[in-house]
Amino acid sequence: MRQRLSDSLQQLDAWIEAGEWDQARTASAALVKEAPLTPGVHERAILVLRELEDWPGLTTLLMEGRNRYQLWIEGSDLLMGQGLVEMGEWSQAIPYLKQVVEQGSSEGWPHHFLGKALRHTGCFEEALLQQRLASEQLPDFAWAPFEAAQLLLQLERPQLAVLEMQEARRRSAEPNEVIESEWQKLQPVVLSQRVDELVAAGQITEGLSVLREAVIQRPDDEALQERLNQLLLSAFDPDPSGEGVDESVLMLERELNAIEGLLDQLEGQQGKAAAIKMNEWSYL
Repeated sequence: MRQRLSDSLQQLDAWIEAGEWDQARTASAALVKEAPLTPGVHERAILVLRELEDWPGLTTLLMEGRNRYQLWIEGSDLLMGQGLVEMGEWSQAIPYLKQVVEQGSSEGWPHHFLGKALRHTGCFEEALLQQRLASEQLPDFAWAPFEAAQLLLQLERPQLAVLEMQEARRRSAEPNEVIESEWQKLQPVVLSQRVDELVAAGQITEGLSVLREAVIQRPDDEALQERLNQLLLSAFDPDPSGEGVDESVLMLERELNAIEGLLDQLEGQQGKAAAIKMNEWSYL
């Protein structure tokens, strides 16, 4: 019996080392059933399920070990919390992760997973604190500042969200589709910050130029067009004689009118093309 168990453990270790995770899962499950109290059996089974990201299987194994055999291996609170977070069981995950954090863990992972759980239970400020701690302790991990950016948006602090998202992009070794998608959503905020900086420095003409280019690139963005109109109006001297008006601002106003005409023309062409297409279909 002892020799057979030793052979089974050696075979399991060989599969783990070779990355043969499906075989390792079957072997570890059999060992847990046959010899659950043998040192190293539960540890190996946990390793396999974690590698396979089988979070339901992992949390079930942890709870069975605790309830049946009084086994609660070091690190089980973090594993249980992470597993529940991955399964979307936010409220259930919080006590396990708080236990790890309160024990003074120097790792960033409990802070990150706790932050995710807190965010999904509406505790935004506390979640933000946890993600910032995770970001400090995991300097190469992009998802901690990403989560912080999402929280700052929910807390209506978009300027700070831009900074966190910039950090997430910097940490990402390659462009990430999710991060880039959220970054694009923040571009109006980035643009607004840039314009505010230029205006504060007295560079109104440059600010108008930035907005002009943005309107050309995003002709359907009514907020951009409104911001451009407001900045143009604020740039003019209320004196009807026109004295004191910057000639370059007048030129930009004329360009704005030209842009609006171009947008109207493009809209008309699109409508005409749609009508032609409808006529073509009518002949079929």
